[in-house]
Amino acid sequence: MIALLTGPPGAGKTTVAHRLTEQEPNIATVSFGALVYEAVRQRGVELSYAAFRESAAGIVDDVDLHRASNALAGHVEEAAARPDRCLVIDSHAVSTAPFGWQAHPDPPERVVSYRYDILIHLHASAPVLRRRLNWRDGGTANADVLSMTQMAVSLGYAAALGLPLNIVDADGDLPQVTALVLELLPCSQATAAPGPTLLAFQSDQSGRHAHSGGGAPG
Repeated sequence: MIALLTGPPGAGKTTVAHRLTEQEPNIATVSFGALVYEAVRQRGVELSYAAFRESAAGIVDDVDLHRASNALAGHVEEAAARPDRCLVIDSHAVSTAPFGWQAHPDPPERVVSYRYDILIHLHASAPVLRRRLNWRDGGTANADVLSMTQMAVSLGYAAALGLPLNIVDADGDLPQVTALVLELLPCSQATAAPGPTLLAFQSDQSGRHAHSGGGAPG
């Protein structure tokens, strides 16, 4: 089973992914950002991962993205041979940049090639993103655009795959968010979290979106 864990920067994807592997032995995670970082280092750029995350928009090029995509495809192939395990891919298409933000969504054919079985989008409100990303004056407006753009990309992935988009409220504390994500993974033994804030969006053939679930994202 292959799951995409996505959402805007600051939603908590990487932190939740780490907790998933700590709590469930049948779950493995891969960070697409870490694969891009390794691709950057392969061409001789020396910097820490923390520095890379702060300045990736000005460093990463198309060759890096291509190398990272090939590496991710290798992880997908390995996961396909292990039906007893879940592979959770931590990735986002929208990044902060010096001028505000930029988007690099995968083309539909690449999304399909990753064989996702489930799509999970961590939604965090603009004030929460602003606090987590340490943006200053005007940051809330930028965070709102960042969040909405990543949501549009995630819905596009769902449409390309014909899968529902499961949206988890990421404004809450880490244990609650992790529990909600675990509830969605078939390989998890987690029980339903009380009062989950969860939506499932399904694209129909007309391109419209229907939803079901308990409550709206924060």
